[in-house]
Amino acid sequence: LGSTLLYLPHILWQFEHEFPSLKYHLSDRAKAFTLEYLVDYITGTILYFGPLLLLFFSYFIIKQKSKDSFIKALKVNLWGFLVVFLFMSFRGRVEMNWNVTAIIPFIILSLLVYDSFSVKLKKYANRIILISCILLLVLRTVIIIDTIPVKQEKLAEMKGWKDFIQKLDKTYDHPEFVLTTYQMAAKFSFYTDRYAYCKVFTGRHNQYDFWPMNDTLTGKRIVYLGDSHKIGEEFITPQGWPLYATSIPEFYTYEDLKINSRKKRIEASMKDTVSVNVVVSAPFKRDMCEDTYQSYIIHHFYDEDWVRIPQDIAPYPKFKVNEITLTNAGYNVALNNKPKNPGKYWVTLGLITNGIAEYPPADTLLLNLKD
Repeated sequence: LGSTLLYLPHILWQFEHEFPSLKYHLSDRAKAFTLEYLVDYITGTILYFGPLLLLFFSYFIIKQKSKDSFIKALKVNLWGFLVVFLFMSFRGRVEMNWNVTAIIPFIILSLLVYDSFSVKLKKYANRIILISCILLLVLRTVIIIDTIPVKQEKLAEMKGWKDFIQKLDKTYDHPEFVLTTYQMAAKFSFYTDRYAYCKVFTGRHNQYDFWPMNDTLTGKRIVYLGDSHKIGEEFITPQGWPLYATSIPEFYTYEDLKINSRKKRIEASMKDTVSVNVVVSAPFKRDMCEDTYQSYIIHHFYDEDWVRIPQDIAPYPKFKVNEITLTNAGYNVALNNKPKNPGKYWVTLGLITNGIAEYPPADTLLLNLKD
């Protein structure tokens, strides 16, 4: 009962936000099965726990027989987490840090079985623990020291960013940064000692979507940084891939707008010209007259596994956002450059404004193309 009461605020938050955690794990990350995800999970889990420690102590934890309810609960938590995420690896990539909760019962159970070891067995265990500590120390040293070349992508991601970000910050005279990945936003926040914002336009939602930018960034000078829109000045990151910077003197975000389509499912043939009528609306009458940017609605196609279909983006008719939101007028969007093969496709709608892309919450359409 006490645990339920302590957990109640989180349950209420999930309910108020339509259970984003469940959506994240059950649908947003869902993909077709690939052997790579399964192998990555198994090898990653072994490395995360420590290959020698996990293999050695797991044998004795499994072998240990006990009627103690506490020990049974620890085993359920340990194997439960590992098995649940094992099954989830059949539907998408599992991040290794998700298993961090399983480490706590693993440590406690390892200490309990260690205490039952004979003197000879404890000597073997001590050697394994010592070797594991040395390996961990070497790995940490490689991560910390920038002069050691590392080709592994996850480790290379931690090197060289301090100088890169501080130079970029100085180049643009310490602006507000808006980035397209939460990983980069975290790096910029850490190395500039200022809050950096994140807006993911084409990917799944994340925690930054619950921290609106309207109140803090409206009318301010920002630098928008992304690796996909290819607009603005190019900078090469420490990992070798390009990052594009767009300076916006006065930023207006429309993240509170909603794009609502009048149809949720469209049946069409390959020869048909397909369009959908949408309504762009704001939850309240906000003053948008100061925004001089032209905007337009775009769309993207995805297959049934949510893999994006490459397409050439055709020019879209431009409009003023305040002209259609204040009137609630319908707006016809032509779904140009549709996929070349028959089948079922998901369609997402988005709004481009300020010279960058924003994707307000929109209905997802299902397009069924037939011969």
